Amino acid sequence: MAIPSLKKLEERALIQPPKWLSESCQYLTMMGSTAYGVESDASDMDIHGFCMPPLRMVFPHLSEEIPGFGTQIERFRVWQQHHVPCPDGGKRTYDFCVYSLVNFFHLAMENNPN
Repeated sequence: MAIPSLKKLEERALIQPPKWLSESCQYLTMMGSTAYGVESDASDMDIHGFCMPPLRMVFPHLSEEIPGFGTQIERFRVWQQHHVPCPDGGKRTYDFCVYSLVNFFHLAMENNPN
């Protein structure tokens, strides 16, 4: 079973991720009941992955930000969107969860199974 392209879903206005996310997504994989082969006809497909946010979000000093002083740049941690319809008109829906690379490694260091 193929994972739909974020770009394809975005072009069809089925998802609304940050503008840069589709191009910077590095990895997507199936999770949940579909990955374990125990899904039913009513199951959605859980898609998890990680992306590389723009460098200014990962390294705020590149935008001349000093932590604790002035306006802080909003950090990207995770993008989630649930109940996304199948782009091919099928009955299946998708739940997306895409972490920033920094957040992904932080969760992995904590042995977080998600």
